[in-house]
Amino acid sequence: MVRLIEIVFGVVLGASLTIYRSVIADFFAPSHLTAVVALVTIYVTAVLSWLDWHDTIDRAPYALQTFCEKVRLAVDLLVPGSYVYVLFAIDAFSEEPRGSVARFLAGYTMVFALYVVSGLLRRRQYGVRASRVGTLLAFTAYFVVLLAIYLATQHAALGAYAVVVNVAFVLLAFAGVISHRVLHAHGGMAA
Repeated sequence: MVRLIEIVFGVVLGASLTIYRSVIADFFAPSHLTAVVALVTIYVTAVLSWLDWHDTIDRAPYALQTFCEKVRLAVDLLVPGSYVYVLFAIDAFSEEPRGSVARFLAGYTMVFALYVVSGLLRRRQYGVRASRVGTLLAFTAYFVVLLAIYLATQHAALGAYAVVVNVAFVLLAFAGVISHRVLHAHGGMAA
């Protein structure tokens, strides 16, 4: 089962290289600014998630003889699938940096909601110390609020400032991902 999830992670990252080859090939073009920042964000998310997932599997391997652990495996397979959603959401602004990043931000809400579900299932099998669900809920809320604020900006009315707003919100998503991983690594915001 571990190998299956590793394959899904690899396919997700590999396929996106061909989907966004025009962005990657012309990395420094101003028209690709928002997409480049978003691609870096999702790649960092996926790589750090993959590393953390391996650590989690070492501490709390799947006990597939129980139904909840089979559901946990399914949820953990959905996580890299949610990264695909986030990657596809970049299409809305891959060639037009003023395009809406709302789906990108919504994808991160979905990612963290899946982390919560997986954490709750892991707790069911291995106890409270198996997951910091409080941290995961806090970051899920962070992404919900980030998306709500973005939607409230009336993005279409921003004109020339839309690119700045988009990059700022993608960077805020990146900051959320990094903050979550730092807190996770240092045991902050327990349960």
